[in-house]
Amino acid sequence: MGSSTLPDLTPDCNGKITHPRDECFRCKRLGHWIQTCPLQTRRFKAVYPATCSRCRHEVQGTEATYGSKGGSQTVMHLDCALADLQDMRDRKHLRALPAPEDGDPHTKLISRCIDKSDSNMLVNARAGSGKTFVIEVSAGRVRKRGERLVALTLNNDAAEELRRRGVTEARTFHSLGCRAWHRAYPRSKLVGAEKPEEAAEEAAAAQDSSRAEEAEVQQHNVPTKTKLLLENLYPPSREEARRQCKTSLEYVLFEPFVTQMVAAAKSEGVGIEGSAMPDKKESWRSLADRYKLEPLIEKKLKKGLSEARRRLATAQWPTAAARLSQGIRMARYALQHV
Repeated sequence: MGSSTLPDLTPDCNGKITHPRDECFRCKRLGHWIQTCPLQTRRFKAVYPATCSRCRHEVQGTEATYGSKGGSQTVMHLDCALADLQDMRDRKHLRALPAPEDGDPHTKLISRCIDKSDSNMLVNARAGSGKTFVIEVSAGRVRKRGERLVALTLNNDAAEELRRRGVTEARTFHSLGCRAWHRAYPRSKLVGAEKPEEAAEEAAAAQDSSRAEEAEVQQHNVPTKTKLLLENLYPPSREEARRQCKTSLEYVLFEPFVTQMVAAAKSEGVGIEGSAMPDKKESWRSLADRYKLEPLIEKKLKKGLSEARRRLATAQWPTAAARLSQGIRMARYALQHV
């Protein structure tokens, strides 16, 4: 009995699948019509070199559109723009959920711990359960006592949400560490830090301490250690440098896969003495299967490369199996140097 693959469906501007068999005239995706298309900007084939503001990869030669990051219009991959819009709908939905009352028993326990204890506390709760509200209430209680509260988040979206809700000193972990570094070494440069963020941190470090806390930092996909390592292990070839390519074909095609594979290998303890997963090809292949990472390579090949680079990639690694083997080889090599 044969099996069929269900098509990818894109919800409309209301988050609903209204026409699963019809293709939208604007974004060319199944699931809705143009009247309710979430994309409000035109779709086009990117002709000039540019960097997607979401995934930070090249958009030239791919389907693209205009998106908005940091209040300014930028060029994005079409899929990245649609994903951004979906994220915005999800955040709006979560914000619309009713927050727990200040008198909620769980909130009371947390407030009591903040008021009467110096111990650490872990709150484990599902999405939409009111964690942000608890931080908002806690910040208010701390301010009333004349004390200071700094909220650290993993990304700028969460920090901005907290600031909108009155938690003024909300920032990312990276922002805090970067600021401390620049205050200790004001003339230094952080390798891998993006120029806007680096400039903001240096400006904040030059201010007095009271004003420095008010300065904001823009952080968009700051490179991880694995990404920086891959850039150095696989620099652009002489021909790529002649064409003014900033990154090599290996880096662009395999970086998402290698980054996730290295993270998975660390968590599984691959190659560590006594581990159930020795550093062998079979272990890495089973890891890729378990975490479903192979599609990252194929997606990047189809939608994340220019036409010229796609031809080079298929010529060098003609099959999916060859591309997977190369990705695993790069991941094993990167793990040895991380």
